Amino acid sequence: MKKFSKTKIITTIGPRTANEKDIKRLVDSGISMFRLNASHNTLKWHQKVIELIRKNAFNIPILLDIPGKKVRVSQIKVPKKLKIGEPFIFTASPNIDEENRISVDYDFLHKDVKPNDIILADDGTLKFYVLKIVDNNIHTRIEAEGILCSRKGINVPYRKLNNSLINYNDKVLLNFSRENKVDYIGVSFAESGEYIQKIRKYLKSLDIGIIAKIENIFGLNNLENIIRESDGIMIDRGDLGAETKIEHLSILQKRIIKKTNQFGKPVIVATEMMDSMIEKSTPTKAEVSDISNAILDGTSCIMLSGETAIGRFPEKCVEIMQNIAKEVEGSVYLDYPRIKVKKNELHNIFGKAISDITNIYPVDYIICITKTGFAVSVVSKFKPRIPIIVVTDNITTYRKLNIIWGVFPFLYPKEFSLKSDEYMYHVIRLLIKNRIIDRKDKILITYVKNPVFSEKMNTIEVHTANKFL
Repeated sequence: MKKFSKTKIITTIGPRTANEKDIKRLVDSGISMFRLNASHNTLKWHQKVIELIRKNAFNIPILLDIPGKKVRVSQIKVPKKLKIGEPFIFTASPNIDEENRISVDYDFLHKDVKPNDIILADDGTLKFYVLKIVDNNIHTRIEAEGILCSRKGINVPYRKLNNSLINYNDKVLLNFSRENKVDYIGVSFAESGEYIQKIRKYLKSLDIGIIAKIENIFGLNNLENIIRESDGIMIDRGDLGAETKIEHLSILQKRIIKKTNQFGKPVIVATEMMDSMIEKSTPTKAEVSDISNAILDGTSCIMLSGETAIGRFPEKCVEIMQNIAKEVEGSVYLDYPRIKVKKNELHNIFGKAISDITNIYPVDYIICITKTGFAVSVVSKFKPRIPIIVVTDNITTYRKLNIIWGVFPFLYPKEFSLKSDEYMYHVIRLLIKNRIIDRKDKILITYVKNPVFSEKMNTIEVHTANKFL
């Protein structure tokens, strides 16, 4: 089995990489999920890219990131050069693209902001001080120089915007997600468990996982409920740093990772992880430290955005990330926080027992046989020292499991028989035949011993693989 890092790498597909050659190269480099940003390009473009991924990387899951409650400026023909002290106006009037006035895609922004508020754009790099509101125009003074480009995000720190939970554009994108059978959707500015529930209800599909993006103080205040209702969490550090105090960002990242790990759900660290490599062939020392610390914190996934969407060195970014991750994962300094197990949580008792066994007994692989993937999240939660090979007969489960920490999925070619546990013997023989494991390997197997009576893992066995031949 090819040795990739236990920490998963997510790459954003954009104009630079939306082709067969680069998709295949990224897969060979060890990526675990492709991300598409629905805030950019047309649905027709995204549909073509989804088809391209399915054709050339059918085993890799697709995340479609939808804007949700995120506010953006409209399309701009010529980027705006901003100078400190000059006036600038944000308006709810549509299709305005003037020298010092631009439309936003939220019709009621002028009703939510107040004089003396701060408006930030482009992940907080651009700053505007609100002077007054006249009709649907927000008059501001530029506080930071820079260039404002099309479709850049707008933040109003600590101000709750009252845009609808699911707007018309969201519905279009959710319908698109369902029709094109993406594996996950990323929901921007998740602020409550109720919001995730409404998204799931509208989706009408349990096959599509929901990744909730934590991006402001309201999401932080409802973090536990959001984790409970979602299938994973993304830490969008661009908006989170703009919506809160930037000096708190590293502490907030640690807090979110720790809490999400307690629930056994994947957590993604995103934004500017290797931003310098959009143009340069090597990362900065600060970026290497950033990636390393995210892994030391216990993140499940690290994500590349512009680096692979428009950057000059997409494949090299993944290669360097892989190398950093493998070095950190093998370090003596890696010490994941212990997760407490309650007496009545039988599934967590199983998960911890598996991790404890592999820490004491020289096992080479954990083999987890599952239909739904439930057992996998439980085993992964306790961060065992050895790889978790997950075998499933369900293609949807197979793809989704690709972003679980330490997991390496394998698709069983036919449906598991639920009449007995005989399928377990066929699984191990197939893994040996495909050289996923060696006949001399010691393996710990967890599966449903009596599928007629149980739907969740209820068995732990330790064997040498050649016993199944």
